[in-house]
Amino acid sequence: MVTRTADTSQKSTNGSQPISLEHATETATETISSAVDTLSTFVQVSQRVGSEVLDSTTAAFRDGLELSAKLQSAVLDATREMMGSVASSSTQSVENWNRLLDTSTRAYGDYATRVTSVADDAAVKIRDAVQTLSDEVSAKVASIGH
Repeated sequence: MVTRTADTSQKSTNGSQPISLEHATETATETISSAVDTLSTFVQVSQRVGSEVLDSTTAAFRDGLELSAKLQSAVLDATREMMGSVASSSTQSVENWNRLLDTSTRAYGDYATRVTSVADDAAVKIRDAVQTLSDEVSAKVASIGH
């Protein structure tokens, strides 16, 4: 409990040092300023995180389209070759299908590697942005009242 004295300071009822109104106002001002700075930092970090998510999604979508194009091309090539080789031999047809499967497997592997790489890069950037926010908030909280 705090009681107000005539000299515009407040005195703690537990016998500790008086609390100056000026000091309390200064601390409140610092706290509000830190809160505004923290909010500003949070907005900036949120924008960076949103940007990374958008970039990652865009890259994954682009890579997915490239994969689709490769697979379509491989299927068309294999189908054309098989149509020409149906009359010649079944061994050629099997080889064409094996080539199609190999091309598809490589394309999916490449796609998975690219998407994983993009996701890993985005995760590092997002983690760094959130760590920056955490560090700045900690510094602001530590500076209040000093």
